[in-house]
Amino acid sequence: MKQFITITLIINSIFGYAQNYKTAFKAEICECLNTEIKTKRQMRNAFDACFNKALPNYATLIDAAIQEENVTLKYQKGQQARAEIKIEFLVGLVYSCDLYFNEIEAERQRQIAAFRSRTYPSDIEEWNQKVASHPTPFSYFQRAQTHFFLGNLKEAETDVLTSLKVNPNGSNGINTRKESFLLAWIYEEQSQYEKAINLYQNCYAGYFDIEVLVFRAMAHKNSGGKSALPIPEIGKLNQTNTNRSVEQESSNNKKDRRRIKLDSKSTKINQPIKQQDSKKTERKESLRELFKTKKGSN
Repeated sequence: MKQFITITLIINSIFGYAQNYKTAFKAEICECLNTEIKTKRQMRNAFDACFNKALPNYATLIDAAIQEENVTLKYQKGQQARAEIKIEFLVGLVYSCDLYFNEIEAERQRQIAAFRSRTYPSDIEEWNQKVASHPTPFSYFQRAQTHFFLGNLKEAETDVLTSLKVNPNGSNGINTRKESFLLAWIYEEQSQYEKAINLYQNCYAGYFDIEVLVFRAMAHKNSGGKSALPIPEIGKLNQTNTNRSVEQESSNNKKDRRRIKLDSKSTKINQPIKQQDSKKTERKESLRELFKTKKGSN
């Protein structure tokens, strides 16, 4: 009887540890980041290095939770489980690791500051003229960016909302990703975090859309959130806009789309993103691409 109790306690202890290993896993990554961030240029690179360093300590526990007899299928499920845990930690560390949260925010502010240093009040006049001659979604958005960099948050908000209003796909968060990001950041600057969270959800493109999940978590934490929100549903597409024929689109809107090119190596933030299968949406997006402005564009 004593032997049975002992075995039961050991099994329960192992099961309990297996259930809680993610907490220890995240804590180990957070501790590692203190060292890795000194040698890596970006927090994501430091995270990847720390995740890979800590993974051998928890790989057995990850695989133990997979109920599959077929060796090939178990391996595939194991790889999927690792990918899902990595995404979970990329979001979860926003709440549990101050260094991680602070450095991501610092990276964003450094990017914004760099663009602000190259933006001048005279740029507003240039975009005023372009809006007057070509009141397109593109011209309104570019003027909104300029206002944002100059600290004119209300004017920036008005122009982004106008850009969305005159855009045939304005209600489609996935196709107006750059507008959603800019508007969310404007709201965050004004501590209107719930509005920002809703915008991030509206432009969410699938489970591997890491950037949206991280920024949404940061806005949520700033609003007082203590733990990660559930993974949101993919933003609903406006079926009327989705089914529009090419013949119905305005020439100005076509020109706007041509101005924003797809990078040959990665999908940029500063482009309207088409609806994609959620398995194909993983990408490495630079914050720098969000506010890439083409001078002299109409």
